[in-house]
Amino acid sequence: MSEYDAQADEVMEDDADIEEQDSPLPPVPTGADEHEITQSFLGTAYRVQSGMILVALVIGGFFSRPPWELFEWTGTAFLVGFLGTIPLAGAMFALEYVPFEGFRRIRDMLVNRIAPLMAAATAKKLFVLAILVGIGEELIFRGLLQNWLMLQMNVHWAILISSVVFALCHFISPTYVVLVFGISLYLGYSAIWFTATDNSLNLVPPILIHALYDFLAFLYLLHAWRKQQRELPPADPEVL
Repeated sequence: MSEYDAQADEVMEDDADIEEQDSPLPPVPTGADEHEITQSFLGTAYRVQSGMILVALVIGGFFSRPPWELFEWTGTAFLVGFLGTIPLAGAMFALEYVPFEGFRRIRDMLVNRIAPLMAAATAKKLFVLAILVGIGEELIFRGLLQNWLMLQMNVHWAILISSVVFALCHFISPTYVVLVFGISLYLGYSAIWFTATDNSLNLVPPILIHALYDFLAFLYLLHAWRKQQRELPPADPEVL
């Protein structure tokens, strides 16, 4: 773990001007077994996301249009969900080659703060996490917030406002908020594509897009972290 700690210190110093010290990202535990760290992280993440799903369903029961009525299991919905993941995934990989310091800092921070927590996770466990995140967050922000706003105002304003809230709830840095805001707009509009009426909402496409995108992002971050570890110089036995 000493190799990772040294690398993480460099990234934290480099990220000072995006308020790394105040970042909501969890610190990487030290002095613990890799499997224990991953097990603890996944256990917490599973419980949090399952709790979000339960809360959304309970609150949604008081809505005139509860979220469980917003699922249209059609072939078109599945097609939009699967194909709709491609632009987001392509943008994620393309940003690595954009010469903008803000993007590089976000990537380095996520690689060095999030990926180590998933170091011992299997693809299956990461997929389960991605599914829970997709369902939990989409039920909250699309199934509750956007759903309620669409009954109160113009659909475009509803998507805009719910996306602002979604982005602020994912605050890491100003640049990250802008990126997440764009993703949320995309997810918000995917929920109304090919629906029966202008005020209809289908949660199947945004849940699929969100879950599949997060799964690819988890794999990408983990691959980047492992590659980074392989490229680090061997640790000095005397230091250890």
